[in-house]
Amino acid sequence: MSAVVLSVLPLLLVPICLSLDPTTLNDDVLGLIVFKADLQDPEEKLLSWNEDDDTPCRWTGVKCDPKTNRVTELVLDGFVLSGKIGRGLLQLQSLRKVSLSNNNFTGTFHSGIARLGNLRTVDFSNCGLGGEIPLCYK
Repeated sequence: MSAVVLSVLPLLLVPICLSLDPTTLNDDVLGLIVFKADLQDPEEKLLSWNEDDDTPCRWTGVKCDPKTNRVTELVLDGFVLSGKIGRGLLQLQSLRKVSLSNNNFTGTFHSGIARLGNLRTVDFSNCGLGGEIPLCYK
């Protein structure tokens, strides 16, 4: 009987494995880790951000779509973060809201942010960035 169970078990796991899309989860993890690498986080508010995680959905400041597990919101208001905002956020293709107000970033807005087609809400108030926010978000 145990031989039958062992031979059927892989067949039962195939649909589960096929339903998981590790590339989308890894893109979001990678994007956020790259974003974090350019920052200083003196209060360690991003300590939960771990590159070994399969998904960033339980990370501080991150919200995900429960059906797709893709990052939809990044809210890091008042986290006392500094540094530059690099290209990492451009990996977050399902991002609808980003709020980084009341931090101390340097540099300018990344022009590629306009290519995030799902992004609808941005708040970069009092965050130290210069330059123009793309017109589609004003």
